[in-house]
Amino acid sequence: MAIQFFCVACGQPIEVDDELANQAVTCPYCRKVVTAPAVTDSTIGRRPADARTASLPGDVPTDFASAPPALPATGTNVLSWVALVCTSATLVTLAVIAGFMVSVFRGVDPSTMSPEEMNKLMQDALMARPGLQVLIMAGLCGLPLVSVICGVIALIRRTPPKWPAIVSLCVSGGMLLCMCSATLMQAAQMAGQAAP
Repeated sequence: MAIQFFCVACGQPIEVDDELANQAVTCPYCRKVVTAPAVTDSTIGRRPADARTASLPGDVPTDFASAPPALPATGTNVLSWVALVCTSATLVTLAVIAGFMVSVFRGVDPSTMSPEEMNKLMQDALMARPGLQVLIMAGLCGLPLVSVICGVIALIRRTPPKWPAIVSLCVSGGMLLCMCSATLMQAAQMAGQAAP
């Protein structure tokens, strides 16, 4: 059984499924969001021009069978945008880290230093800036993970827009894969050095 009523914005007849009773729906004619009543409008049996409170010029009585179905109102996919913001913040963090590395190695010739000396120089510079350590941990570990989680949930919900979630999943997912592979390679190197 369907619920039939007139749009309060344009006066056109709308027919929706019973599941949409007392919910917001989009009028297929004027695209305004209106609330569907719980039951069929009692004035539906009369001619639509008589039943409407505000008749529009040139209105023609419309049969409910030929009216397009009303669409449920859709909201913005907030998680999709959260994922994109987290991805953007991660990219900003990478830019800050790159700037920090440039400032640490300014005036130093890296070709004359061993990898151990370069690591020591970086560690000393990081220890002098504890706030940067927190930024690196949050920006390279926490934000990409939050971005991937929000992106997946946003795509599961299937509400538009989807493109921010897709972009976030591609960028943040790729960064997480690179970090995981770099960590595994470093762990394998350390295990190889520890073996006699």
